[in-house]
Amino acid sequence: MILISRSLFIFIMIFLLFGVGGLGYYGYEVLQRETGAAHEAEWYFYWHLVFIVCVAVFSGGALFRSANLSRELDKLILLSRKQGYTPGAGMRKLGKMGEKITLLYFELSSLNEKKTLKIGTQRDLIEFLLGIIETPLVVADVTG
Repeated sequence: MILISRSLFIFIMIFLLFGVGGLGYYGYEVLQRETGAAHEAEWYFYWHLVFIVCVAVFSGGALFRSANLSRELDKLILLSRKQGYTPGAGMRKLGKMGEKITLLYFELSSLNEKKTLKIGTQRDLIEFLLGIIETPLVVADVTG
């Protein structure tokens, strides 16, 4: 999977389609002018048109799939914010990308739990040390 912006993808596909179309038309003109073989020139141009249509259909399919994928991710983000949703069956619809997002989600959850435990332990340690020291102290952080 290649992650590029939709507008860049459309620009590349339009450039490709016009490039192949121009090349096909140029080849048609050259074959017809130089060899006089109109039938071969028409076949040459025809196959370029077939290629253009195939690329356009596959590009449209990729754009449609991208829009659906984006919509599914937006739904999952909304569910996660509103209900504390954990990824599972919803991510399976996204294929390999969904598996990687699920793995990333659980790794981030694990890191978050470890950081929370560390902060809680540090707080308990500070309270314990302040409780056993009899001299008055001023506790300040880096900003004062």
